[in-house]
Amino acid sequence: MCCTVMIDGLSGCIYFLPQHTQLACLCYTCRKPSVAPAPLCCTAQECVRRKARPPRHAFLTTARSSPYVAAVKGLACSLAKSNPGSHLIIMGGASDSERLSAEQLDYLQHNAGLPGLTVEYKIVRDIDFPNYDNPRFHLNWIKLQAWNLTKWDAIIMIDADTVVVSDLKHLFNLPHHFATVPYQALGKWNYNSGGFMFLRPCQAVFEHMLSLLLKYPSLQFRYTWSEQGFLRWYFFYDAFNLPMQYHANVHQHGDLGTDGKVTGLKPILLHFADRKPWEVPESDVLYKYATPCNSSFPVERVLQHVPTASYYRRRRQHARWRGVVYG
Repeated sequence: MCCTVMIDGLSGCIYFLPQHTQLACLCYTCRKPSVAPAPLCCTAQECVRRKARPPRHAFLTTARSSPYVAAVKGLACSLAKSNPGSHLIIMGGASDSERLSAEQLDYLQHNAGLPGLTVEYKIVRDIDFPNYDNPRFHLNWIKLQAWNLTKWDAIIMIDADTVVVSDLKHLFNLPHHFATVPYQALGKWNYNSGGFMFLRPCQAVFEHMLSLLLKYPSLQFRYTWSEQGFLRWYFFYDAFNLPMQYHANVHQHGDLGTDGKVTGLKPILLHFADRKPWEVPESDVLYKYATPCNSSFPVERVLQHVPTASYYRRRRQHARWRGVVYG
């Protein structure tokens, strides 16, 4: 059974009702400014206009489960090497204490700094919407709180399972309020990934996004990519697209070629999106990127993600829904 339904002209969702399953919603359209206009705190050159004080820029990541605490160590080391003098914010929620040990929390709060890198651990209010494609995706909604960090003029948000190879500071001068990289790995369609985003904090934008999510549950993309689907929908017309070298995915069919380049250029950032850094064996050629400080991951390295039978059933069901879409 399949039918197309419009939700007040906002989401343009395609709904499917597989037998004996909950209603699934796959939204592949975009926010129409004429229907749901978004507020702006700056436009064009206003975004980079010099103020009386020096500009405030920061990198931002999250570490909300044990393996990602280990990944943060690699990200922090790579930032200290490639972007010395930077400020890294590790954002967490109050519920993280249920998933992280006291030792891990102590590391994030007091010991994550490195020479050449200032690290700040910041607890913010949880944003939690369920996801039925991958339950851990519900932890990603906290990324929206980046728009609330108005102390900063610009933020580059990077997933913890990422290694920064080259300088990124020049992006802070972009005359845009949001920029990302199209997700163009083989076997996937053009999709803005939430693993790398440039943004200018704006509380009005945060409040607008949250109000839409609460009013229209279909925008929570519970059966697909959670906050990534929403951010693609929200910034479809507004996003400034950066070259793929700013966000190269490292996996079997990723963006990184056998020559170690992305579309002929050296990568600036490597994202271990599918195979995580802690899953890369020492014999692998990517190990040097997965451990930028030339040290293996500590105890957390053994906490690899082991897919369960229910996980694979969920992925097969999801693939069937997608098959109907692309038919």
